[in-house]
Amino acid sequence: MFDGWFTEEGHPITAASLVTTPANHTLHARWTTPAYLSDPADDDLLTGTGAYDGYLFAEQDFGDHSAVSVLGTFTLNITSLAGKFTAKAVTRNGVFAFNSRAWSSVDEGDGTCSATVTLNGGERLDLHVRQNRIWGSLAGGKLGDETLTLDGARNRFKDRSDAAAQAALSVFTGYYTASLPVLETLALGAADAAPQGTGYLTLQIGAGGSAKVAGVLADGTSLSMSSRALLFDDAGGWVCVPVFAPFNTRKGWIGGLLWINPDTRAVVTDRELGWLLRWEQGKGWPTDFAELLDVCGGFYVKPPALAPAYRFGVEIGPVPYFFTGGSVDFVAEALPVDLGVTASAAGMVIEKGTWPQLTAGGYVYGGPNSALASLNFSPLTGVFRGTFYVYYDYLLLNGRLQHKKAQVLYAGVITPVRGDAFEEEPAGSGYCLVPDNDPLVKPYNLKRSFPSTLKTLPR
Repeated sequence: MFDGWFTEEGHPITAASLVTTPANHTLHARWTTPAYLSDPADDDLLTGTGAYDGYLFAEQDFGDHSAVSVLGTFTLNITSLAGKFTAKAVTRNGVFAFNSRAWSSVDEGDGTCSATVTLNGGERLDLHVRQNRIWGSLAGGKLGDETLTLDGARNRFKDRSDAAAQAALSVFTGYYTASLPVLETLALGAADAAPQGTGYLTLQIGAGGSAKVAGVLADGTSLSMSSRALLFDDAGGWVCVPVFAPFNTRKGWIGGLLWINPDTRAVVTDRELGWLLRWEQGKGWPTDFAELLDVCGGFYVKPPALAPAYRFGVEIGPVPYFFTGGSVDFVAEALPVDLGVTASAAGMVIEKGTWPQLTAGGYVYGGPNSALASLNFSPLTGVFRGTFYVYYDYLLLNGRLQHKKAQVLYAGVITPVRGDAFEEEPAGSGYCLVPDNDPLVKPYNLKRSFPSTLKTLPR
C-alpha cells in the first residue's frame, strides 16, 4: 500500500510541505504492508461469556518468496468472565486441548483479558480476549521452533438474539461451489509431480454459521471438514471461513481462508496480501510437492441455469508408457479436446464415443470421441466427473504391433458465480489423472494430474 513520498532523511512530503523550488529534490516512495484486519485491541471490552472460533497462521517460505499459510484452527469457549475457559487447537503437529480457571492478567490500560496456558508437552498458548475478538500465539512442544499466530472472532451467529448477526447470516446461508486454480507449484521431490490440474471445494453454510467444506484436490485426495463462518466487525460485511485439514495418512495438509462477498456471494482469497490456500504433500518421497492455490467460485443455485451447450476438453502433457525395450508417448489425436456436450434440466450428455479402428496400417482414431469419454453431471452439486482412455501404440522387436490403453479419471465443478479476477475462466474446471508407469515412480502409484475444463459454447 502506498504510504506517501519522503525525503532521504525520512521526513514526509505533503501538500503543506515547504520546498526550495530552484533546487533538485530526491524523494522516496514508501510502501507498507496493509493489515488484513484492524488491530484487535481496538475491539470493545469483554462483557459476556460465549464461544469463539479462529485460525492459526504463519508466514512461510515458498521457493524464493514467502506467503501466509493457515496452519490450524482454534475454538474457544469462555464460561466465566473471571477467565474460566476451554480451548482446542488443531494443527499439523496434533490436536491440543487447553483449559483455564482464571485470567493470568487484565490490562489496566485497555482492559484486555489475557491468559497463558502451558501443556505438559511444552505447547504454550498465549491468549488475549475482548468482546468480539481473540488473538495470540501458539508455540513450543510438538511445534518445535515454529510460532503460530492466532486470530479469531466471537461466534455471533450462534446468538439468536443478535439481530444484526442473524440478518448478516441470512445473506450467506446456502451452498457454494469453487475451483482451486494453481498459482504456483514447488517440487519437493525428484519426480516433479506437483499436480497441474484444478481441484474443487463445495461449501455449505448453515444455522449458527456452521460451515461444511468438502471436495477433491487435484491428485484425487478427498477433503471433508467442519469449520465456522466468522464475522469480523471491521470486514465490511464479508465473512471468513477458515480451511485447514491435515491428511494424516498422506502426510500432507491444506490451509487457507475463504472470504465471501456479501453483495455478489463470490468466494475469494485475500491474494493481494499473500493469503492463498497452501497445499503440501511431504512423505519424503520423490512425488512430494507444495502448491499455492487461488479460489474461483461462489453461491450455487440448485439447479443452475445452464447454457444449451458446452465443450469438454483436457490439456495433458507427456506421460510416456514404458515397456521392455523402450517407451512411447500416447496417441495425441485421440485425446478428448473440444468434445460436444449438450445440457438440459436433467444434466449433461457428451457426444457418443467411437472405438479406434484397426487397419492394415495400424490403428485409426477418426471418431470425434475416440477417447470414449463419458460425462456425469449433478445439477444438485455442480460436480461433473467421468472417464476416458489414452492409447499407446508401439512395435515390439519382432515387429508385432502393440495397442495399450489406460483409463483416466477426471472430475471438476461448475462455478456460475465467481470473483472478478476469474470472469474469463471456463464455466467448469477440474483435473484428470493419467497413470504413470515410469519405473522410477511406479512404486508410488503416481497419477499425473492435468487440467480438464467445461467451456460454454459461444452462441
